[in-house]
Amino acid sequence: MRIRSVIVRAVLVVLLIGGGAVVMNRLAALRKPPPQAETVERRLRVEALRVDPLTVRTLLTGFGQARADRRVELIPQVAGRIIEVHPDLDVGRYIDRDETLFRIDPRDYEAAVEQARAALDSLDAQKARLAQARENDQRRIEIARRTLELARRDFERFRQLVEVDRVESPARMDQAETAMNQAREQVVALENALALYPAQLRDLDAQLQSARARLEQARLDLERTRVTAPFTGRVDRKSIEIGQLVGPSMANAVTLVDDASLEIPVPLEGGEVARWLDVQALPDQPTWFSRLEGRPVVIRWTEQPDRVQWAGRLDRIERFDPQTRTVHVVARVTRPLDGQSPAPSDFPLVEGMFCQVEIPGREVAGVYRLPRSAVGPDGNVLIVNDSRIHSRAVHIARYEGDTVLIDDGLQPGQIVLTTQPGIVLDGTLVDVDLVDPQTLWDDAAASPGAPVPAPPIERDERPRELEVTAP
Repeated sequence: MRIRSVIVRAVLVVLLIGGGAVVMNRLAALRKPPPQAETVERRLRVEALRVDPLTVRTLLTGFGQARADRRVELIPQVAGRIIEVHPDLDVGRYIDRDETLFRIDPRDYEAAVEQARAALDSLDAQKARLAQARENDQRRIEIARRTLELARRDFERFRQLVEVDRVESPARMDQAETAMNQAREQVVALENALALYPAQLRDLDAQLQSARARLEQARLDLERTRVTAPFTGRVDRKSIEIGQLVGPSMANAVTLVDDASLEIPVPLEGGEVARWLDVQALPDQPTWFSRLEGRPVVIRWTEQPDRVQWAGRLDRIERFDPQTRTVHVVARVTRPLDGQSPAPSDFPLVEGMFCQVEIPGREVAGVYRLPRSAVGPDGNVLIVNDSRIHSRAVHIARYEGDTVLIDDGLQPGQIVLTTQPGIVLDGTLVDVDLVDPQTLWDDAAASPGAPVPAPPIERDERPRELEVTAP
């Protein structure tokens, strides 16, 4: 009885489970499938540029501080007290050429001139007296020689009368001999005096030369009591006042600067100079650079680069810095400016201004010009082909401010994105807004930048995800 009860219960359980399964199948058959959404690929809107090869003149840009071509530190060359100062002798004011900057009390130096002149006059008179004495002695020696000749004849005559004819006393012969000896002594004395005159005259000439030099030095010292401006210039420093004692040991009394001729030394990377500027060795001096072609340059004040600017010209290569490996070229600016474009600013260029100098370099042909934002961190650009983005490796010939010059990796007519968007995969579908190249470069020119050569980029040729910002 118990076994039958168990069997019945088992059969009932099986029937219940089977019936539930049948009901579930019927209910599942009655359920409608959910509607399927249609998959549509999303398009990104991007700006792009159709590129064509160009011939472009490169532009080297560097920075430097304007300095005056002429700067003079005026130091007193004589000692004394300042008695006069130019009324405009103040820092920042201009003083014309040959105007007196300051004067030192000249009285001591005027007295020195008079003293030197008197000493010179005394020596001149002494020389005149010596010359007259020489002339007189030359006349006297002629008389003395004639007297000696007469005395010798008298002596010979008396000796003949005494020794041969024996008609005259020996005393008369002795008197004649004494007279002859006295005449001979006078001749010898005059000859000795005449022989000393050349040495005495040379000594006087040397004294006269020294006296003239002392007079000239005294006059020069007197002139140096008046210090004048060697050129029209600006007073950059002043350290003197009326009544101040000054002297040659003074470090610097007045500093005058010629702002009419300014120059700017600009350090440029040596490799950039060698590649983009026409610089060669001198034919007769291969150890230095030849003169730079005096091509025009644009100079901008870094505080207002788009408004305050001047024109200039390359002048020379000043030096090579082995520590920074830079070549220092010098751009010269002179007033008045020579009408180069852009027009000179009314704001003056003065010494000490930190400026940006734009130097045109060699022309390069067959390059593609793109905004700098078109190049990704890996050095690749994004091109559009069949409305899809593709990464393309390129070779960048040069960075110039907000633009780059590409000489390999692109083809004429290709469409290149002007900016690198957010993160998407290669092959993303896009809608392209083509940008007018002229408008793009005009906008770049209206915002002058600082072109700085970029280091070479090692490109990664592996597949990558692209960063594209969805609209």
